[in-house]
Amino acid sequence: TSTTRINNIYYMGVAILIFRFSAWFLYNKLRMNVAPGYFEVMGFAWARNGVSRLPGTFLDNYVWVMALFKIIKEKSVVIKTRNISVIVLCFLYAYIVYDSRSQQIAYLLSLVVFILIVSDTFKSKALDVVGAIAISPIIFRGNYLNKLVNTFSTSNADYGSSTQIRMMTLNTYQTLWIERGVWWGYGISNDGNYFNILDTHMVNQSDLGILSMLFQYGIIGFAIFISPFVMGLYVSLKKVKFVQNKFLFLLTCTTALTSIMSQNMYDPFRFLIVPFLLSFISVVSFMNKKEN
Repeated sequence: TSTTRINNIYYMGVAILIFRFSAWFLYNKLRMNVAPGYFEVMGFAWARNGVSRLPGTFLDNYVWVMALFKIIKEKSVVIKTRNISVIVLCFLYAYIVYDSRSQQIAYLLSLVVFILIVSDTFKSKALDVVGAIAISPIIFRGNYLNKLVNTFSTSNADYGSSTQIRMMTLNTYQTLWIERGVWWGYGISNDGNYFNILDTHMVNQSDLGILSMLFQYGIIGFAIFISPFVMGLYVSLKKVKFVQNKFLFLLTCTTALTSIMSQNMYDPFRFLIVPFLLSFISVVSFMNKKEN
């Protein structure tokens, strides 16, 4: 059945996360490269504080959202605990392995949206999710939220240079976009480019998230690229009382949040989420019409 297929994709996403977590640990802690292709995507030099980083996959947001809804749907304590573990796994991966501030922020905001959109029947159960995550010694240890906000300061020891580079990247490509034409953009270009005004430092468009699509393809192209988000929100909000609509709404919001920051869903190793999102939009739209 379709439900079985959807669950299978969820389990595959969880299995992939566990394997990537293991591959990252073996490489960084034991110098065992069991999955060399993983680290070649961003390069072995893509590291912070001497630790190589490993991005997630296009299924990460899907796994996160599915786990949240499974927690409120399942009645078994064992199954609930299992899915809470998946939530913790997703966050720890973003925090430790991916070391991505934007992914962590997207997860936290997604969690807030989740609490707000669940029905009154589920509110008490949903709050259990917050409690389960709050007791994680990794997430809220050492004033986590305050530290996360401070990483965006240009004077931060670990992330200051990264913040400065992103500001420099934004200014550079925004200027190029305005000079070439705001309606059609400056066209297709490599992800990383060198500019004389920046000496020999390469600036990557992918650091700008989906905003890079605006600069490359202009206002007209950008409208096309964000249409899945507009469609997802439009379809999901038509019948907000149904669980499938709430699921689509949260998946759309989470994907949009990560895309707005630096995990653009149109990046080469994330774009496979696009047909998934369009498929869910089509299915939920059909179910809405069927209910009528």
